[in-house]
Amino acid sequence: MIGSARRVHLARFLVLGLVLLAGRRLLVPASDGAAPLVVEVAAGTDDGAIRRAVVDAVLVDEAVRARWPLADPVVRERLRDAAAVAGLDADAEPGQRLASSLPALDPVTRARLVWIGRELMRAELPSRAPTAAELAAYRDAHPARYEPAWLGFRQRVVSHARRGAHVEAAARALADELAAAGPDATGGDPSLLPARMSGTPAMIDARFGPGFAARVAAAPEGRWSGPVPGTFGAHVVWRERAHPPDEVAARDAVALRVARDWAHDRHADELRRAIDRLVARRRVVVREVTP
Repeated sequence: MIGSARRVHLARFLVLGLVLLAGRRLLVPASDGAAPLVVEVAAGTDDGAIRRAVVDAVLVDEAVRARWPLADPVVRERLRDAAAVAGLDADAEPGQRLASSLPALDPVTRARLVWIGRELMRAELPSRAPTAAELAAYRDAHPARYEPAWLGFRQRVVSHARRGAHVEAAARALADELAAAGPDATGGDPSLLPARMSGTPAMIDARFGPGFAARVAAAPEGRWSGPVPGTFGAHVVWRERAHPPDEVAARDAVALRVARDWAHDRHADELRRAIDRLVARRRVVVREVTP
């Protein structure tokens, strides 16, 4: 017990989380003889938040040990300002000693060092090309992400900016007005949005807002209906039958997306495991303090 604080020594962190037992002390030597890394958290902090604090502290320590504080211009200037406030000589202190001698890093500097530590870990990860079997399994595991759906529709918009609180009522009136009209009927507010569009659900949502494509897909084909809410207003839509303009090109585009997403997810998983191994090699002291 130090003051009112409780000291808990952590041996390892696993991917699935950590378990803290009050009063128990577990000692694991640091792999390189480094002093224990002390992480202070508020008493009563949950296990997930404690784990994040420890991971961040280890990443900051990695950045400091790699002598990044004075190499990174953002961190260097903020450390110099903090040193001046603390009465330290920034020019006389090596970067790693300066960073560790300050009682607390401000949130911006700390977040920057966490990012640097993570990028140092990322740079050490091996890379390899996926096998055809891995890509096929990845695509099969995410069927909705790579669905071949292709939607076509026309739309007339009633703008939030122009109509404000009356946008829904105005859109319903426009839907009634266009109900008996053909696909080329005009109406709605002036807009830079495309009056006619076809594409994948992801392409459509990127232009009109999340969930817009699903609502268009559920609309009746060959007549005006709505309103369909979107990012910029309420839309009256005419759903058309549409097919990819080039089946081969569409298939190739999906294959490229699968390979890119597989590499991203694999890299993220390996980075998490590398950080867990790094934390497990360090002797960490978690000190719960009463505010």
